[in-house]
Amino acid sequence: MKNIKYFAFALLSLSLLNCSSEDDNGQVVYGGAPLLNFLNQGGEQQLSVISNTNSVVTTVKIGTFAAVSGSHTVKIVPDLVNSTAVLGEDYVILNNTDILENGESVGEFKIEFFKDPAIESGKKVSFTLESDLPQAVFNTKHVINIKLSCPVEALEGDFRSNTYWYGGLEAIHTIEKAAAGASQITIKNFWSDNIGTTRSPNFVLNFDESNFVISGFSIQQTGRFVAGATTNAGQIRAIPTTGQVSRFNPCTRVVTLYVTYQIPKVGESGYTSVPKIEVFNGIDIE
Repeated sequence: MKNIKYFAFALLSLSLLNCSSEDDNGQVVYGGAPLLNFLNQGGEQQLSVISNTNSVVTTVKIGTFAAVSGSHTVKIVPDLVNSTAVLGEDYVILNNTDILENGESVGEFKIEFFKDPAIESGKKVSFTLESDLPQAVFNTKHVINIKLSCPVEALEGDFRSNTYWYGGLEAIHTIEKAAAGASQITIKNFWSDNIGTTRSPNFVLNFDESNFVISGFSIQQTGRFVAGATTNAGQIRAIPTTGQVSRFNPCTRVVTLYVTYQIPKVGESGYTSVPKIEVFNGIDIE
């Protein structure tokens, strides 16, 4: 069954339209029409087709706020006016219809983008939906930006930076891809205070192979301590900055990280948060 629980913001939006109520436990229950929409949360999708592959396939999800009654056909349709990518040349829709059966609330379409017509500056395609189901007033279109990119291995090498963590002074760092099968890159010995300890000196970053967005990283124990602070034994740590998107471009060899440094307070519990943008520029490989 293709069912999901919808996001809290959606239920709140619909409650403003007097389409929801509360169950016996006080939970918001949507009681209105199914309201078909793209499950893109209002954002455009960034996608890369890699130069050493033939194509890339992505999934576009659609859904309704309530399970449907009966059987309903949903069709995904390119918006030719607002698209630069051409159907049949730049991409194909592997399944342009999906049927939501009785009791279901989620469907999906698979779209394949080809390498040969892709360009580094990028193209885009905008999609709308056709169905006998009523459609929501939001998420009525889904935009995919597709561009040609390089394999992640092209990123590897030495990088020059002037990061906050190194006091704004120029430093040279080596970036490597993790072992085969792991979607990670590593900035070697970035946490230099950890060298020679049981803590890792490497800054390990998880990334999405379809668009090179850095999907996050675990809390990084930096190995640097604040005298007199007790939280986390006084150790400064680094976390992803909420609401910001870190990414890298293996072709230009630029890595942009949104990092928040949590500095333990002296004389009280908790941290002072210091959000920073850390940029690494690849040194040309001779």
